[in-house]
Amino acid sequence: MNTIQQNFIVLDHPLVKRDMTILRDKKTSPELFRGAVKRISTILAVETAKQMELNEHEVETPLEKTVGYSLSTDTVLVPVLRAGLGMVSGFLGVIPEAKVGHIGLQRDETTLLPTEYYYKTPKDLEKSKVILLDPMLATGGSASEALNYLKKRGAVDLIFVCLVASPIGVQKVIENHPNVKIISATYDRELNERDTSYPVWVMPEIGLLGLSKLKIISVFFVVIFTTSLHSQKYPESTVHSLLTKGINFVIDEEFEHAEKVFLTLQQYDKNLPIADIYIAGTEIAKSFDLKLPYNEKKIFFHLNRAKSTSKKMIEREPDNPWSIYFLALGEGYSAYYSAIKGSWLPAFSEGLNSFNNFERCLRMDSSFSDALIAIGSYKYWKSRKTNFLNWLPFFQDEEDYGIELLRTSIVSQTYNKHLAYNSLIWIYIDRKQFRNAISLTEIVLKEHPNSRFFKWSYARAVEEFDYEKANNVYTDILNSLDKKQEGYRINFIVLQHKIAQNLIKMNKLKEAQKILKNLLSIKNLSIYEKERLGDRIERVKTHLTEVEKKLK
Repeated sequence: MNTIQQNFIVLDHPLVKRDMTILRDKKTSPELFRGAVKRISTILAVETAKQMELNEHEVETPLEKTVGYSLSTDTVLVPVLRAGLGMVSGFLGVIPEAKVGHIGLQRDETTLLPTEYYYKTPKDLEKSKVILLDPMLATGGSASEALNYLKKRGAVDLIFVCLVASPIGVQKVIENHPNVKIISATYDRELNERDTSYPVWVMPEIGLLGLSKLKIISVFFVVIFTTSLHSQKYPESTVHSLLTKGINFVIDEEFEHAEKVFLTLQQYDKNLPIADIYIAGTEIAKSFDLKLPYNEKKIFFHLNRAKSTSKKMIEREPDNPWSIYFLALGEGYSAYYSAIKGSWLPAFSEGLNSFNNFERCLRMDSSFSDALIAIGSYKYWKSRKTNFLNWLPFFQDEEDYGIELLRTSIVSQTYNKHLAYNSLIWIYIDRKQFRNAISLTEIVLKEHPNSRFFKWSYARAVEEFDYEKANNVYTDILNSLDKKQEGYRINFIVLQHKIAQNLIKMNKLKEAQKILKNLLSIKNLSIYEKERLGDRIERVKTHLTEVEKKLK
């Protein structure tokens, strides 16, 4: 038996053949595609488990003691971002105790050479059975390179699992890694002819359209409890300390203290644009939280100066990823501000500039996991706000991809982790995945128990299950606000209206009626207050009318 015969296993299973037909069919819907991938991955997991060894141990049944078995080593699943993520769910269904890592590789479609842009795995790979997951084994270049990276990090016992393999890919991986077993759902005949206008693909394959449908099916808590990324930390300790301190003040809504810290940072090093970025960010956060008018002049002054300073840094140090990072972050805050104001087209335009620079930063240094936050948020909300265009062939729905990047980023030690949490929480709420939103918010509130930012999202998610608990949180938020602040009445009306709506759902109609009448008695709302409230007062009137009808 030659090396290829020894190390290459192809499934011969009627259900796999059926599901591979579903994957190949260009008419297959995304839902059917996802289901087929999961089922095939489950069968692949069972086949892969044949390569595992067991330990015997004694267990006690209700009747007697007997011999039981457990896996002798830890199992680590490493999907290649992003398509490999679709295979994780099937494997975890069979091996629920497996840990999950991630490796990000991208292939230059001209040279076909793979490059790493992201890497995170649990510790002690040398003591684990490591299973690399990637749907496609085409040229074998990406698979070989991914295996190289895992070996460099200590992995010894490796298996490569895919949905589709080509003869060239199998041969290359076995030549480069003769001790790695390959397990594939099917074995296709060839690669397509090289043409620089079209990527290398396995023929007949599942098609380019097929992989674009490969939605990410990942188990959130597995990601949360795997090991952290390499910490993103500015190399100068004073800058790092001031940044961390200032950002924590922002999360806790201590905006004056935050701005003082960032002004100190600005004085410490006037050539760094990061202070300007966070002074603008603090101003945006303060206005959003306290419902104050946005000081656009101040915001744009600091963001424009930051972007200008960043570009000068890039001219001086074109190979310094921090220079690119600062520019991307400044552009990102500009996009974020546009989105808050409801200016979606400028937000996407500015966000695209930020997105491109964050990707550039990530290619230069994969430890910049702040880039994952920006890219993930951009991809989700861009897809969400343009989903009416998804029927067009050049508009790709990347909501799930954005979510997976955000999930990955929240296990990292980044300056903007709170933004990743906030974005992911509201994405879960947007998708009506309220329990996921609650779990995430509780994690943040343990560290920042007074943060109104996260209490708002917590109450919004909790009210789907417990109206009274949500009202207690809304009341807590209201009590934490200064009644003398200019924007207090806006927050008061919004929060009291939310409390009244929950009281209606609890059938406490007289209590709701009292609150709604009190809100309508508020007089002399300013033009600014009316603008920020939108149609809120009309909705209060509608709810009061409905309550009074029920009380008759």
